[in-house]
Amino acid sequence: MEWYNGLACVTYKELTDGDPEAEKVEDRPVMSVFTYRNLTTRGDISVLRRACYGHPALISFRSLPLKYREAFVAKYGDPEKMAKTSCLKDLVITDVKAEAFFSGWQKPNGDHLKPEQIRTLTMNVSILNALNEIMTDGLTLHKALGNFRSPSEAWRDMAKSVKELKKYDRYRHTLPENYRRLRDRLESYRANGYRDFIHANEGNLNASKLKEEEQNAMLQELASDGRNLDNEMIAMLYNTVASKLGWNTILAGTVANWKLRNMDVQYVGRHGVVAHRNNKAMQVKRRAPRFPLYYWTVDGWDVELLYQQREEREKNGKKYSVVTYSNRPTVVMLLDPCTRYPVGYAIGTHETPELIREAFRNAFKHVKELFGHYYKPWQLQTDNYGKKTLLSFYEACTRVYTPARVKNAKAKVVEPYFKKVNSKYCHLLPNWSGYGVTSRKENQPNDEWLNQNRHKFPGWDGVVGQVEGIIRVLRSESIEKYRQAWGKMAVEDRLEMSDEEYLVLFGETTGYGNSLEGGGVGSTILGEKVWYDSFDPSFRNWGHLNWIVKYDPEDLSVAVAIENLGTPGKPEEGTRRFMLERKHVQPMALKEREPGDFDELRRVQDYNDRREKMIKEKRARSGEVVRELFEERAELNDTLAKLVLCDSRGQHKDERNRLAGRTTKQVEKSCHEEVDYEEVFDERDLLRKF
Repeated sequence: MEWYNGLACVTYKELTDGDPEAEKVEDRPVMSVFTYRNLTTRGDISVLRRACYGHPALISFRSLPLKYREAFVAKYGDPEKMAKTSCLKDLVITDVKAEAFFSGWQKPNGDHLKPEQIRTLTMNVSILNALNEIMTDGLTLHKALGNFRSPSEAWRDMAKSVKELKKYDRYRHTLPENYRRLRDRLESYRANGYRDFIHANEGNLNASKLKEEEQNAMLQELASDGRNLDNEMIAMLYNTVASKLGWNTILAGTVANWKLRNMDVQYVGRHGVVAHRNNKAMQVKRRAPRFPLYYWTVDGWDVELLYQQREEREKNGKKYSVVTYSNRPTVVMLLDPCTRYPVGYAIGTHETPELIREAFRNAFKHVKELFGHYYKPWQLQTDNYGKKTLLSFYEACTRVYTPARVKNAKAKVVEPYFKKVNSKYCHLLPNWSGYGVTSRKENQPNDEWLNQNRHKFPGWDGVVGQVEGIIRVLRSESIEKYRQAWGKMAVEDRLEMSDEEYLVLFGETTGYGNSLEGGGVGSTILGEKVWYDSFDPSFRNWGHLNWIVKYDPEDLSVAVAIENLGTPGKPEEGTRRFMLERKHVQPMALKEREPGDFDELRRVQDYNDRREKMIKEKRARSGEVVRELFEERAELNDTLAKLVLCDSRGQHKDERNRLAGRTTKQVEKSCHEEVDYEEVFDERDLLRKF
């Protein structure tokens, strides 16, 4: 925007720049390129200067039809006012000599000016320099103001432009807003230079009404109050204290100026720490990962789709049913920002730890469908919901777990992704509930229309089908890019998850413990008795333990047995576990044998042979050790008494006494039949036969 031949003009780019499909008016173009060409062809708008190298085409703002003028003002502001301010801004150049002068100047007490004062005074001088150039050069004055009737009118316009500059932090100044005082200020500056500016403002800079620490602290507390007091209220409360302490009173305008210089501290009190972190603190710019599974983010989403549900209620002892229509499903989604691919999800009535686990299970199974194996992400980021319960689960699912800071919505890229899905897909469905509560009313669905059509809302199964259909579309949009990125990823960077890890994290149980039998571990799954066993030789060493069997309902070929530290009825997982295979069932009749039956039979026989061989080797070794022990240690000669071995007549004490050298009266006992027996004279012979 600028003045040309005394008229406020706009450029072609300002008229046609923007996105026609943008939600905000200020992001849309004032008119389309097609409309602009039609208006210029018919001569409905005045093109005062055609485009040439280095100079854009200029169109008279007043020649635009009314609706386009209104659209332009809504997007950019009034060009006639802004063109004047823009011209002044273009001429404001920081006066480096003035900045050096104010930086080196000292007060009578030896103090230097504060940096804020130096910047303000330097800007005052720089603006006056630009103002002097405009008012002394006729061509520049005409360019800045167009046609004007009198010098006083010109000064009024320039005073307004100087006032408008205060809206910009870069041009913050303390020049007067009244055009007469502004004119006098310029004349004084012309006569006395930089020193005149210091003397004229020394009282205001060094004797401020708010120079005392207590006064500033009082203002700080009032301005930072969480009730968001307005300037009039702050001034009234401050003056109540000031009148009792002998301080100078202040006006609401003084409070407003003070607020501008102390914005950061009061913002925290007025809006909270979270709002300050999200809106005022420095933000970190991040880019999406280049490869899949480098980074996953997880969040729950109350989908903006309504469904009807019948509920049973009770009032005054009477039961009745009611249908509600304000229900919304919840989706827990795992998003891979590499290509914004929804890698996993689960749908429920509300967010729970169980729903989160189901979403992770869906994600890992989908990864196996895409890439042939289970793979873990390198990094996982979640919010803090259920973190105490799910912390060990999250850490087991990834290499690095990085929870987002509490109430830091910007850390999770999945939330703007939900907003996009809601706008692009959910918005088209008849049971759409609208945007968030902070959205403008005109963007929400009509309440009356929703109420009239509530009976057409789908039930639970219907809304689940809608959500799953949307997710299928989202996956189809980026699945090829996702696979291509995986193909470019280094093999050593792929974190494969074993079947055992998957079953430990996501396997289901029957809720009961199981014992190891000769036929393996039997468990009733989905109404069918399923037998599992392990070819790990050490598994049967722990056959006395009770086991928890975890399985995948969609693939019963393998399972994992986890030591049960609780009871069979109330199992509790331990740390010892083994991978199990489903038992191969052999036919009884040889006639019914099929390919693979013999191999499985041979596999079992080989396992038993190896186990028997191992047992024999252990027994042989232990026997050898015991024999050597008895041969080397003479004190073990009375081991017969310790082993409590009886003779062939069933007597132990007589034999013990005889070996000990004690004489006892022998009692003869008659037998109905003669019994052959062998007398033992040497313990080593006995043990050798044993």
